Amino acid sequence: MVASSPRTSLPVAPQGGLRSVCGRTSGRCPPCLPADVQQLGSARGESCQVLTTFIDIRGFSKFAGIAESSDTAIFLRDMYSRVLTHFFPEFTYAKPTGDGLMIVRELATEVDAVEAAGCGKFSNAVQLVKDFPGLTDENVLITISVPRRIGIGIARGSATRIVVDDGAIIDYSGRCLNLAARLMDLARPQGVIFSDRHARALLGEEIADELSNDDVYIKGVSEDDPVSILFTPEWVAIPEIAYEPIATELRLIEQGICRLSSCGP
Repeated sequence: MVASSPRTSLPVAPQGGLRSVCGRTSGRCPPCLPADVQQLGSARGESCQVLTTFIDIRGFSKFAGIAESSDTAIFLRDMYSRVLTHFFPEFTYAKPTGDGLMIVRELATEVDAVEAAGCGKFSNAVQLVKDFPGLTDENVLITISVPRRIGIGIARGSATRIVVDDGAIIDYSGRCLNLAARLMDLARPQGVIFSDRHARALLGEEIADELSNDDVYIKGVSEDDPVSILFTPEWVAIPEIAYEPIATELRLIEQGICRLSSCGP
């Protein structure tokens, strides 16, 4: 089932703070838990098909270290609003990820609908990369230099929709989301990476022929068997390490299961 209206976790708190179930704000009623926290007890998972997009602002940490917190907030608020309104208006759910966005669009089961969604989202993502350098230039409240590059990862697949008693969506989870987030990180210094078994069919030959196709290994998602990706070659530079399997010994070392001297056959 596709959600009927977009849900967003972008600024939700009233001026007095998070509202608790007693009707007071959490700032004035310390014993009360925020309503969102209390609702977690009734949360349940529902399976769905999604097209997930992760967006990261390149250079944001440096920007945030220099800019005043109020300037950072104004920039992020304006950027979030413009991205969702002009580039991904048909989202089901969206939430900020610190210096970026997670955008989820639930998909119907009809082939035509899936193809239209995939092609549309990729085209919009490419346009966003092109427009991002001047995206917030019209905002007179932004008086300082802001980041000009973004990386975008897109993936399609099954996910779990997390909902509470009133039907509100509070989050999504699943491999598809993990993959999109990893692809976002891989899309450097900027650009778009799309991973889908039927990527060429979804995008159409005209668009797909302008992209590069590679098989890469993704940490935490596809470490032994590569995944196929399409990406914008004029922007994205895939590092050589992404073409090599992620060694089992290194994974074990990172997890603290063994030391370098004790790993191996």
